[in-house]
Amino acid sequence: MEIDQTLVAKILLSSIILIFAVLRLIFFDIVGERMDPVFLLLVTIAILIPLIPWSRLKHIKTSVIELELDQSQVKGAIEGMIVDPKKFGIEGIEGLHKEIEELLKKESPQIKKSKGSRILWIDDRPHNVIGERRLLRALGIEVVTAVSSEKAEEVLTEDNDFDLIISDVQRIGNYYEKTGGFEEHDGVNYIVILRQNEDPVIRSLPVVFYAAYTWDRLVKYTRIARETQPEPKISNSLIDFLRKVLNVLSETRSKPTKIIVKSEKVPTAPAGYDEDIYGVG
Repeated sequence: MEIDQTLVAKILLSSIILIFAVLRLIFFDIVGERMDPVFLLLVTIAILIPLIPWSRLKHIKTSVIELELDQSQVKGAIEGMIVDPKKFGIEGIEGLHKEIEELLKKESPQIKKSKGSRILWIDDRPHNVIGERRLLRALGIEVVTAVSSEKAEEVLTEDNDFDLIISDVQRIGNYYEKTGGFEEHDGVNYIVILRQNEDPVIRSLPVVFYAAYTWDRLVKYTRIARETQPEPKISNSLIDFLRKVLNVLSETRSKPTKIIVKSEKVPTAPAGYDEDIYGVG
């Protein structure tokens, strides 16, 4: 009996989609008050695949990706990114939004890997990057802010569990006294010092710099930090910046830093302690 190759391919594709649906159910913890629309869509597609003409199946993957990026919080974050009207007219704004949407569709695999990541964002003017921060949060990425290198140091001292540091280049600080760099480029100087941190987790955090400099100037001003390892990424445009952030996060999440789990801490025994409770002193 001749086997229908098309039917076999449909059953195989249907099975693969069902596996993805089950994995999403398990790892995204969506069982609760409501069912996740992507999970329901995957199950529906898996059921309908044997009934759908083969010529239409090629559109399914695109539809799933678009649904992920069509969530209201993502669309709202993109539409809320208003650029300077002196630089862009309404066409420029709409063009920018379209570029961002196209980028997110293209980087969909990286976005999926980046969900749950944590970023420490250092900028002395955080209100200037609120649009970018909201977009990253809408994509499932946590953003913690610091308005200076000193504040960033305080955050990292208490919490070193980050996947990426984003930093502006141009801000005034005192780290130039230790690095010999430019006083107004404290973002760069701080990363040079950060690479000398005693904590190996902090020392190895990837970094993305951004600044509205020409590429040649950006390369020049970040040189002392780019000579450290791991080498920071640099960007002077929004689209390139978002692409590099998503790719770095994706890579970091794929190869997480190995953490040594220390043994349980023994409580300190008070004077006149009981050996049965605290053990031998």
